Amino acid sequence: MEFKTPITLKRLIESFPEEARRLIYREGKVNIVILINNRPMEEFGGLSTVLNENDVVSFIPPVGGG
Repeated sequence: MEFKTPITLKRLIESFPEEARRLIYREGKVNIVILINNRPMEEFGGLSTVLNENDVVSFIPPVGGG
């Protein structure tokens, strides 16, 4: 996705369809791993992180197994 102005990670997620947002959020909390340029979003400020041009955001679903 491309945006003309800087956007926060939260705003990016809010632009997704409802079904996608439900996969990301559960009970008001982020339910998946979100990486920005292959590093955890928490290293940048979580959902309030401002995304810059050419940033790569990855959404990694939880994996179960054993």
